[in-house]
Amino acid sequence: MGGDIRYWAFLSYSHADRRDAGRLHRALESYRIPRRLVGRQGPLGIVPTRLHPVFRDRDELTASGHIGAVVEAAIAASRAMIVLCSPASAASPWVEAEIVAFNRLQPDAPVLCVLLDGEPMASRDTDASARECLPPSLRTRFDSGVGIADAAPVAVDLRAQGDGWRLGVQKLVAGLAGVPLDQLVQRDAHRRHQRLALLSAVLAAIAIALGTMAVLALRARDEARAERAQAESLIEFMLVDLRKKLEPVGRLDVLDAVGARALKYYDEQDPRKLDANALGRRARSQQLIGEIDVRRGGMDSALTAFRHARDTTAELLDRAPADPQRIFEHAQSVFWVGYYDWQHGDLGAAEQAMLEYQRLAKRLVAIDPANMDWQAELSYSHSNLGVMLLDQGRPREAMTQFEMSRRANERRVASKPGDATPQVDLGQDYSWLSSAEALELRFDEAARLRQREIALYRSMLQREPGNAVVLERMMYARRFLAGLLLARGELDAAASEIAEANRMADAQLRLEPDNADWLQAAAKSRLMQAGLLGWRSQPQQGLVELERVRPLVAGLLARDAEVWAWRVELQEAQAQVASDLLRQEGRREAALEIARASVQRLQAVMQDPWQRAKSERWLLLSLGRVARLLSELGDAQAARAAWQALDQVGSRHPSLDAEGMLWLARAREAQGAIEASARLRQQLREAGYRHPDFYGASAADTPPSRKENMP
Repeated sequence: MGGDIRYWAFLSYSHADRRDAGRLHRALESYRIPRRLVGRQGPLGIVPTRLHPVFRDRDELTASGHIGAVVEAAIAASRAMIVLCSPASAASPWVEAEIVAFNRLQPDAPVLCVLLDGEPMASRDTDASARECLPPSLRTRFDSGVGIADAAPVAVDLRAQGDGWRLGVQKLVAGLAGVPLDQLVQRDAHRRHQRLALLSAVLAAIAIALGTMAVLALRARDEARAERAQAESLIEFMLVDLRKKLEPVGRLDVLDAVGARALKYYDEQDPRKLDANALGRRARSQQLIGEIDVRRGGMDSALTAFRHARDTTAELLDRAPADPQRIFEHAQSVFWVGYYDWQHGDLGAAEQAMLEYQRLAKRLVAIDPANMDWQAELSYSHSNLGVMLLDQGRPREAMTQFEMSRRANERRVASKPGDATPQVDLGQDYSWLSSAEALELRFDEAARLRQREIALYRSMLQREPGNAVVLERMMYARRFLAGLLLARGELDAAASEIAEANRMADAQLRLEPDNADWLQAAAKSRLMQAGLLGWRSQPQQGLVELERVRPLVAGLLARDAEVWAWRVELQEAQAQVASDLLRQEGRREAALEIARASVQRLQAVMQDPWQRAKSERWLLLSLGRVARLLSELGDAQAARAAWQALDQVGSRHPSLDAEGMLWLARAREAQGAIEASARLRQQLREAGYRHPDFYGASAADTPPSRKENMP
């Protein structure tokens, strides 16, 4: 390659197809072109020994949604573009952006289509549009009616019904290097013939020395069994002991490699020859890969892995229904599928999954009550079910589950005082109990539990300062404590806590910038910081802080726009903070526009019965902002309609938090229900609610004396 061309090809693909992209990238760069062809003058120039390098970007785009300078430079320096075509890439704005950039920078260079899944031009048929595998630019290119193979120099179909991997890679090599495909195919056929000839010679030698080989075969069988036992032992070590050592480090790439290596080992085995223990380890490998996908935001690929694992563990449990190991493995599968349902707002399915998980955990404890691992499963089952109940607005029932988890984890801590895992789990119990107490308006008790959680983590970090799991929990705890302090009106203390949470979030993202959980946590901390600046009469600084949040939220939504925490909790919290800050600056029309857009998005979410229960609170908060702004702008009729809509949402919600109760009180006051409004406000005052937004909205809201406002 000459001039400014540095790469034989630029490989463009969707994040969901990253494993196939990695496999193809390795195959292309490692393919050896036959010696007799190397150095010849071909139609595309001198034929190379290998097609190295091929550019493959690890991250498709920057968080801002634009192609970065490095990627654009690589596109400009590439001789061709290879597009991995699948329904995921057809829907990916990032793949489309890379194709558009390549056509702009390299208008005469070839774009090579590689079909992974789906059907080209399926979007013409409404019923089959979900199977479309071509990005929009390629659909335009091929929509002339010319076949895919005729419209591009190379079109490869890697699907089983197409070329397959072997022929597909040969086609790509031929197209990129400018060599005849038949010569590559002949070379491979010649190699296979050589192998067959060698195999024939070996078989002849075996036939001659049959007596001797029989003895050697028996020895080899014993050695193979020993090697397999050793390999199985190594896999068990990787999935259990090594994983426990790697999780505190916080490196998803290393954990992903562990799961992939273990799964590769089992994929190369004949499943009919695997025993139950081997199949169980294979399922745990799939679960680990699914967990890593969850942490990276690939929820759909995670669900595929979890369902495969569940099918395996269910079959194993049917074979041995009383085997505790089989019960344990199936419990993990049930949990992870339920976790997916929870993340996507299907609270009914999630609760059923967690009840099944708890039933399995109770079976484990009944078999061996002294087994602390089974006690751990029981504690997790109580905690998980409590979360489902809390999300449904049932805090008292949730607290019962959290208390049962706490007692179980206290027993685990006492039995294994040097083990960090039970202590982290106990900290989680304090965390959820604190959240439930806050929902019940017991802010002092909620803060006490949160401080107890922080003290536990602090003592753990003194012994192990770099434990990523504990640092993550500490970051969450500091942010939640900041929210409680803000609710009690302690703005300076809240500012100190949220600043520390932000510092920890930034440190974690430097360690693992692709971790979706940490990106979400950083976004929530920054949103709280922006809102707090507004309540401290610094709305302009709050808007600056808000700009740091936008790319984080946009990046998460680009990964999976159906994850409830990103679609609703993050996106609408961002809108509500932005509306508040603009209102505090006096820009009420702009604030109203943002709040109205939030209401429209949430009303669309509310059409989904699975997500309705979790989203009602957020709709209420956005409706309140619309109603208040309309009142301040003098549109009394529209404001009255918004207050009425808010009242309807709030009246049917099973358990409003303090902020929701405040907005409901305002709605009832605006409609003339003064006594009903006063009762709600009195509840908040008696609970010690001192949020800065609580005062000044009504004559009934008189700030307490300095002494009364003391914590």
